[in-house]
Amino acid sequence: GISKALENLIHQLYENYKPTYIFGEIDDINTFLNQNQEVNIFRIVQECLSNIIKHAKAESAKVTLIEKDNIISILIQDNGVGFDFSEKYNDFKSLGLKTIKERVRFLKGTLKIDSTKNSGTTFSIKFPAT
Repeated sequence: GISKALENLIHQLYENYKPTYIFGEIDDINTFLNQNQEVNIFRIVQECLSNIIKHAKAESAKVTLIEKDNIISILIQDNGVGFDFSEKYNDFKSLGLKTIKERVRFLKGTLKIDSTKNSGTTFSIKFPAT
């Protein structure tokens, strides 16, 4: 299921991209989602972590996935260099943020990105469980 897949992804990235410490707190949400939702969640988390590894110069990154009151929340945080969201989003070569936004829209969710240069980035995603 998706919970185990995310745990495995986090573990593999941690093992292969040291010294960045990548860890997570993943609830068991396997009974709440269909296969399309699971694929989109996995790809969102994968893209965010890939961006952290490639661009953030972070010492650590944390993935939190919880279900509460039929709302699934994903929080992906790093302590890296941060970025200017509108600058990156408007760069036509930068498809990652656009893809994440589209996947969140598919999940009927909301996406909030807090990023400040030299202060890290937080992706906050919330969507209804089915």
